[in-house]
Amino acid sequence: MRIFLKNPLHIPIAVKNIKVICKDGLKYRQNSPSVLLDPFKKREVLLQIIPLEVGDFEIQSLEWELFEVVLCKRKINLTVRKGKNDNTLRFKAIEPSGECSA
Repeated sequence: MRIFLKNPLHIPIAVKNIKVICKDGLKYRQNSPSVLLDPFKKREVLLQIIPLEVGDFEIQSLEWELFEVVLCKRKINLTVRKGKNDNTLRFKAIEPSGECSA
């Protein structure tokens, strides 16, 4: 999953532990990257999410921490289909802007 983070501030900000929150009961693995955003810069972040079951995979929100103090959350509506004999993911719906501002 590709997201864009944007820093609207005059100072660099540390965005840590970026992760998706999925529907309860879904089994999956993911990375939780951290980035340093320079003032007024936009940065692409790739989140690797690996479903461990066949079927619909519902992502409910995106979470991250600012400066290891403030927990932030942004609701998103994303459903991914994973077939039985198919390792590719097909996206059904995604937030129109595709951006999360930190």
